Amino acid sequence: MRVVRLLAEAAVLANLAHLKRHRVAPLYRSGVQYRNEPPGLPDECVDIPLLYRRGFGDCLHLSAARVAELRAQGENASIKLKFAPATATQGRVFHVLVRRGNGQLEDPSRILGMGDRAVSLGLKKVGV
Repeated sequence: MRVVRLLAEAAVLANLAHLKRHRVAPLYRSGVQYRNEPPGLPDECVDIPLLYRRGFGDCLHLSAARVAELRAQGENASIKLKFAPATATQGRVFHVLVRRGNGQLEDPSRILGMGDRAVSLGLKKVGV
């Protein structure tokens, strides 16, 4: 699952570089909503400009944007991956959260519209 962690951190760094050069609306006031990618498609690295243009993102996109936003404000935030056990039909799934500088976990996906059923299902199949 190292690949997932590396993809998430690469997205955070790309977003942080963007935020250092441009003023953008904070994620939670941007109008962006949670939407998972269709099953079977590989995950892609979506930066803040594309995320805001689309108006939606999955747990990886939203958390990477939020971590970058917090880091730009001087907070030592990081990505937190939550893995569920593999099943025969679903494979291994994961969910991406934000670990705030004080250790508190924040879930941008839930804040931006993901329901409880999606959380309990684990959301994303590993296949990056």
